[in-house]
Amino acid sequence: SITNLYWKSFSHLITRHLDDGAIPSLDVCTTSPHKQHLQYLLKPQFIWSERATMARQMNAVRVSCSLLLTCGATYALAQSPFHISSTLAKPPPPPVIPKSVPTVGEDAVAVIENQISEIDVFVKPEDLRLPSIRLEIEAKHVEEEEEPSGSCSLLTSIFNLAKGTIGAGAFGLSAGIATYGNAPSAAVPAAVVASVLGVLSAYCFSLIGRVCAYTGATSYKEAWGKTMGEDTAWIIATACTMKTVMGVIGYSMILGETGSLLSATAGFPLSRSQSMLAITGFVLLPLCWLKDMSKLAPFSFVGTMATLYTALAMTFRYFTKSYLPTKVAGNILPPTLSSPAGLNPVFGTKGASSVFSSSSLVLVSMLSTAYLIHYNAPKYYTSLKNNTIPRFNKVVSTSFAFSTVLTILIAIMGFLTFGQASSGFILNNYSSKDSVMALSRLAVAASITFTFPLLFVGLRDGVMDLFAIKNRSNNVVNRMTVAMLSLVLLAALNLKDLSFLFAFGGASLGNAIIYVFPALMFRSAVNKKLNATPRLKQEVKIAMGTGVLGLVLGVLGVAKSLQVL
Repeated sequence: SITNLYWKSFSHLITRHLDDGAIPSLDVCTTSPHKQHLQYLLKPQFIWSERATMARQMNAVRVSCSLLLTCGATYALAQSPFHISSTLAKPPPPPVIPKSVPTVGEDAVAVIENQISEIDVFVKPEDLRLPSIRLEIEAKHVEEEEEPSGSCSLLTSIFNLAKGTIGAGAFGLSAGIATYGNAPSAAVPAAVVASVLGVLSAYCFSLIGRVCAYTGATSYKEAWGKTMGEDTAWIIATACTMKTVMGVIGYSMILGETGSLLSATAGFPLSRSQSMLAITGFVLLPLCWLKDMSKLAPFSFVGTMATLYTALAMTFRYFTKSYLPTKVAGNILPPTLSSPAGLNPVFGTKGASSVFSSSSLVLVSMLSTAYLIHYNAPKYYTSLKNNTIPRFNKVVSTSFAFSTVLTILIAIMGFLTFGQASSGFILNNYSSKDSVMALSRLAVAASITFTFPLLFVGLRDGVMDLFAIKNRSNNVVNRMTVAMLSLVLLAALNLKDLSFLFAFGGASLGNAIIYVFPALMFRSAVNKKLNATPRLKQEVKIAMGTGVLGLVLGVLGVAKSLQVL
């Protein structure tokens, strides 16, 4: 009891004055040896100025205090009064025992969001059954903020970001290559373009993290508000909401097409529309009605494994030439496996040089969808343990390098296997009798099924926020879920080409979220930064150049997507 109560008092006194720049002092009226220990804890160098290290400091204090009081404080407290008070505080009121005492928590590193209201604690000697003990604690309104430095290790953050970056957009890139080329050599410039845009995407992702470091923002919208102004924050909310709309429509289309092929493999073929209706009504709707979405979080690991397996399976099918005719002893033998009608491999003479045609802008736009994870950059920055800029950059560079390589592998293997016939969702090109790819379809479908509700709930809440719907009762939320899911289903049933959705969404909104908005926020953050170095100011020009490039590519990409697709 002494240890726990003493820890509360000490932490309250420290946190109360830390933000004001004052160092609270303790008047210890005792002759016990622990006096020197308490004085050491109050040395200026011990109370660090950065809130980022506050929780770890408090944890160290607690361990130290526990050892002290457990080993020798009982005897010391019994010899003389033990009085703790802040020289910056008012004299304590008459002794009173409160009905409840707020706790700091068993884990000092945990996120504490509740405010500790004004309390006064006085413990009588007879209450502790020790003679001559007087402990007074005054804790005024103390606000314990969420620790800026998160709890995710470097390796965990790298894995989480790589997992988030690899999405369904990668499965449409083969069709993007096919818009400008039909010869195998067309894959070479596609790999170069994907690599360059991967680097630029990673750089802009890092810019958002740095903006959060400069401003203390914890969300994409908050970062915009603190740099560009709260009055224009609706632009960010609208852009992210609309991109999420396209995301859930794309997921619904993928589930419908994948379900149709899987049903054919199982022996009871369903049309695309039938599959989409069945999956939406019997699977997606119940999942979107869940009140606790954290139960679906473990299934996100399935997505990474599904993508990795698909990339390896596509590589295997390319090298085995299962979908191409083979020449044996002068005879042309039909392919081992046959694609659905109209999706058999087609190759021509448009090679690497065809990348200079305007049709390659479709691939550029689709890559914006494939790399889009930037609205979650603040979350990855704040969750990183010891989130310094160099550590965050290491997470970003490693994760984007891995996801870029995997994305390029999927795009190239699909195009080299099917050429100009590459579908907007490349798994549609593979035969329903292909057992290797059937497992891939099943894994991808499972991943999207459990990811869809997480994306949809974010969309639903965003729409309710935009329309200022305050009533969030179960009845209202459930009706909103049915209405919005019906609209998503209607759009997915009428849209037939995923390539258009990926390209148009990437060009119109993806480029803005990835390149334009981060550049504007970074420029404003540096201009407001008091100690901005000349080198940092020079980097603003690079960031703005990236933003202008993204804007130009976006405008041209929208025009070309509407023309070609």
